[in-house]
Amino acid sequence: MNNKFAKKWEKKKLGNISKVINGYAFKVSDLTKSDLKFPIVRMNNLKSGYLDLSDALYIKTEIAKDLEKFKLHIDDFIFGMSGSLSNYAWVRVIDGICYQNQRVGRLKPINSDQKFISYLFISDQVQSKILLYAAGAAQLNISSRQIEELVVLVPPTIEEQKKIASILTSVDNLIEKTQLQINKLQDLKKGMINKLLIKGIGHTEFKDSELGIVPKSWKIMELSKVSKILSSNVDKKTKENETSVLLCNYMDVYKNLKITREINFMKASAKKSEIDKFLIKKDDVIITKDSETPDDIAISSYVSENFDNVLCGYHLSIIRPNKSVLDGKFLNFFFKLDYMHHRFSILANGTTRFGLNLKEVENSKILIPELEEQKKIANIICSVEDKISIIKKKLNKYVFIKKSLMQDLLTGKVRVSVN
Repeated sequence: MNNKFAKKWEKKKLGNISKVINGYAFKVSDLTKSDLKFPIVRMNNLKSGYLDLSDALYIKTEIAKDLEKFKLHIDDFIFGMSGSLSNYAWVRVIDGICYQNQRVGRLKPINSDQKFISYLFISDQVQSKILLYAAGAAQLNISSRQIEELVVLVPPTIEEQKKIASILTSVDNLIEKTQLQINKLQDLKKGMINKLLIKGIGHTEFKDSELGIVPKSWKIMELSKVSKILSSNVDKKTKENETSVLLCNYMDVYKNLKITREINFMKASAKKSEIDKFLIKKDDVIITKDSETPDDIAISSYVSENFDNVLCGYHLSIIRPNKSVLDGKFLNFFFKLDYMHHRFSILANGTTRFGLNLKEVENSKILIPELEEQKKIANIICSVEDKISIIKKKLNKYVFIKKSLMQDLLTGKVRVSVN
């Protein structure tokens, strides 16, 4: 056996290699939303490994000066100790102070590498133990003492810790760069939708309309005049006297830009009349008509192929375009216009659950270019979507690689060479 791997990993309590620092318990009177003061970090600021201080609370700067030992610094690792225990973030670009009342803590290394300890904390071996020992009926809670008592496997040298952290950091950097590419393309796509579906391609003559200044040759029509709108009532039940079908449900639409055969549709049953009416077809656009929040009303997805036995499920509506005047892909992007999204969110009715009246969909006004221009516009935007899809597959590959590396490198299953 190679001498550099002669020493095995050791079992230690997490508290032997790091200390959990609890946040400071501020008085409510000290907190403000002013952006001229010093930020504090709450549970809702920990999102997907990054700090999001867009809705941060702040304390007076003079108070913050008295709290030096509680201040966060670049590369600190912070995490939630209540509620969603998988919430965490690395401090990248801003100092702040954790808020104890919302059970935010941080790890301070003891004779160990900060980044290694951070990766170890989010590994399966530690997270599974945290969930095992966490207590609470309404929400889960875990104490700093419980975290420090967790037994973990640790490399025999800090040099090996640093090498492992370096490898994982390099993959994280790839993930971050890839995500930035996706974000830029998504911003481009959004801008193109809001420009091309209102201004078109190459127009020089415009007119005032109820939808703003639009190309002179474009028509404005009610959606019901250029499409068939079907509000589904097909439930998720399976009954003996009905035909077996597959259901395209709310989350299938909410999570996917396109409805394809790759989706794992739910099994259910339906009457013949429901099958005849709600079988989804190529070029259909499906929208969410009910949701828990008004912002999630009229989220759309384009049906990119024909199906033999997939029905539109409950809480959804089919918008089936008249293909002689309206292109399905163009129609799908119409629902992604900022002003349309805003309109439908305002029109949604409800308190704990919101719903869209079918009449409001039918009466919606849509700009109608010539069919050829509709298709050109849709194809331009679809080309950006295709690029996003390709890069997302690359991102998923990197995420999978990172997960595999963490399982191997943070358990000692695979050892690294330290020069």
